[in-house]
Amino acid sequence: MHIQRLYTMMTCCVLLSTLSYANTCPKWFPMPALDGLVVVIPIYNAAITAPDLDCDELVDLVDPDIDGDGVANVNDVFPTDPSEWADSDGDGVGNNADKPRIKLLTPASGTTNASATANLSVKYSSFDTAISKIAGKKVQIFLEDGTVHTDFDVNIMQVSLSGGDTVTVNPNAHLSYGKKHYVHIDAGAFKDSTGEQNEGIQTNTRWSFTVESGSGACGYDCLDNCDLPANLQ
Repeated sequence: MHIQRLYTMMTCCVLLSTLSYANTCPKWFPMPALDGLVVVIPIYNAAITAPDLDCDELVDLVDPDIDGDGVANVNDVFPTDPSEWADSDGDGVGNNADKPRIKLLTPASGTTNASATANLSVKYSSFDTAISKIAGKKVQIFLEDGTVHTDFDVNIMQVSLSGGDTVTVNPNAHLSYGKKHYVHIDAGAFKDSTGEQNEGIQTNTRWSFTVESGSGACGYDCLDNCDLPANLQ
C-alpha cells in the first residue's frame, strides 16, 4: 500500500534517490524521499520502512535521540541503547550496567610476601560519587584455617575512605608471619549518594595472600611487639 503526499521543497536542488530501510516498529510512519524539487513522503508497510528504534515516528536517520532515552545522540555514549548513555570510567560498559567492581586489591590476591604490618586496601571502579560506610556491614580477615584475625564493622576509624573509591583497612593486629590469610567484605558495605553499592568478597580465594616470613613466630594476636626479636615477643 502506498499513500503519497506532495510537499514543495523551497531550497533543495539536488536529486536524491528514494530511500527505504528495514523497520521493526509495529506501526506505519512516513519516510522522506527527495525527488528534484519535490519531497515525496510515502507511507510503506513495516517491512520496508526506515529504522525507528524508539518508534517515535521520526526515523533514525534524522532523529536527534535515536534510542529515546532523553539524551541527545551527540551526548549519548550509547545512542542506540535506551538503558545506557554514559560511561564514566571509559571501559565500554555503561554506567547503569557497570556496577561498582573491585579494580585493585593491595596486597594483590596470590601475593606470597605480603607485609605483616601494612594496611590493606581495595579500590573500586564505577562509583558515581564519593562513597560512605554503612554501619552493620563487616570486613573480616581470616587465617587459612578459618581463625578470625580481624572482625570489623566498617563504620569504625580503622576502616577509612579516600579518593571517593578506595577503602583502607588498618587491622587491629599485625598479620601472622609466614601464614596465608584471606579477606571477606560484605556487599553493600560502601555506597555512593546515588545508591550504588560495592561488590562484596565472600569466597576464601577472591582476596587471599601469604604474609612474609619474619624473625619470630608472631601470632595473629600480637600487637606492637611483632617487630621485636622472637625472644622479646
